[in-house]
Amino acid sequence: MHWLCPFGLGDNDNRTVEEIASLETEFIYSLPHYSVESIYYHSEVQGRVASRTGALTGANALELFSSARAAAFEALRGQGRRLSERAILLKLRAQVMQQLPRSADIQQGTPVNISIDTSAAVAAEAARFDSLLASSNLEELIRRYPVRETAALSNIAKQLGFQSRSQYESAVRKLLIDDADALAFVRGLFGELPRDLDSA
Repeated sequence: MHWLCPFGLGDNDNRTVEEIASLETEFIYSLPHYSVESIYYHSEVQGRVASRTGALTGANALELFSSARAAAFEALRGQGRRLSERAILLKLRAQVMQQLPRSADIQQGTPVNISIDTSAAVAAEAARFDSLLASSNLEELIRRYPVRETAALSNIAKQLGFQSRSQYESAVRKLLIDDADALAFVRGLFGELPRDLDSA
């Protein structure tokens, strides 16, 4: 007889702390980033890939890295409201779920009024996006918003010398095979998952 202990890994999708904790009790882990793909485009990973590209081609690694960041920011300009709407969708749905009537409310005849100011929520999130963009905080923009729905990630890949996102992401996977420090860094982005896997 064989025993299996399955683990799951999913996008964060701006889940609440309570949702994330509940999922982890079932060995389903959410990344600290909005999406799994964003791990590939962490600034630390970009920098390491730029160094490898520079070593192979003779290009200046710092210039490659800076160009990639600039191209990402260019793709994100004007996208604040749309990305903010996408980013807070699940959070607003969770707020609605928390306000749904419970058995006790029904038994006692307690009136339940559900109200979510979606306009204010989007405006606040869009203001946060604009602030992050103005301060050139690419790390937090990638962590918080679905930037994969823009040209930002493709721009990063191309500026680092790759023809496509898939080619860049293949290079990242090769980096993790070759570079123990890079692998340790990426494992650290997965929270408690590596430790729990090791102890399973």
